Amino acid sequence: MGMERYAHLSDQSLFDKFILNSADIKVADKEIQILLKKKKALPLLYLETMNNYKQNKYPWLNNFPIQFLGATYS
Repeated sequence: MGMERYAHLSDQSLFDKFILNSADIKVADKEIQILLKKKKALPLLYLETMNNYKQNKYPWLNNFPIQFLGATYS
């Protein structure tokens, strides 16, 4: 399943569903965790899309990988 089912949505709707969300950020010894608040569309965002980037390391972040997780709260 991909993002194709959201192709008909407006820019504002996409922003509201996927981008407009708060999160807590935890910097651990060797990674950065982004704990995203629960949302209906969140599983598609972090399980399917952001999972593709979990092995990337970012030079401007001390070569830490970023892990996107769903928070246990909403």
